[in-house]
Amino acid sequence: VAEHVIAVHLPTTPTSGTAISIQGGIGSTNIYNNTIFGFYNNIDVNSGHNMNIRNNHIIASVQDAIILGNILEPDAGSFMVHDNYIMTGSLPTTTARGVYLKGGGCVNISRNMFNAQLPLDTVTCFIYQVYSDFVLGLSSEVKIEDNFFDNYQTNAVRLRNKNSNILRIGNVSISRNNIAPLNDNVHTLAAIDVVGFKNMNISDNVAVNGYLQPVIK
Repeated sequence: VAEHVIAVHLPTTPTSGTAISIQGGIGSTNIYNNTIFGFYNNIDVNSGHNMNIRNNHIIASVQDAIILGNILEPDAGSFMVHDNYIMTGSLPTTTARGVYLKGGGCVNISRNMFNAQLPLDTVTCFIYQVYSDFVLGLSSEVKIEDNFFDNYQTNAVRLRNKNSNILRIGNVSISRNNIAPLNDNVHTLAAIDVVGFKNMNISDNVAVNGYLQPVIK
């Protein structure tokens, strides 16, 4: 359990490392009520399962706010990420992602606030607020619902199945999210960009200026 921790990386900008790292196949872990600020990756689940990440302020990572995966058993995840503030800081974010999902079955990302601390600055926002390439392998269930996605650069949600020629990952649901890109008056990219999945439900999302039409292949 990681609870009531305040972790701040000062004063230099990190080029590697993480504040909270889960390795060795650790399961049944709770990370909640923490403030994590300014690490290269703020939370990195390298090989964990049955994880509950909730009620945290996860702020100003250089690269990824949260990384989820299980390198030991790619379909053993059961990750819940909910009710967190997930925000960028004041540094340029050429690769920054809010949640980077590498793999893991039964993933639920819900009721989070994704935003930028400098919302009108084009270089300090997340590129993607939820991103996955499933580079570690398959996942049986992914649900992304009831989040606020505000001030992102490219897509709010971008999912890519790297194993699409072998297996189409099943049961992806993206619903009831509020979405507003950076510079919404000129932003023309899809809010939700999903490629390579089998069973999908994308419904009841609300986006500024109608830039909601998902790209699905």
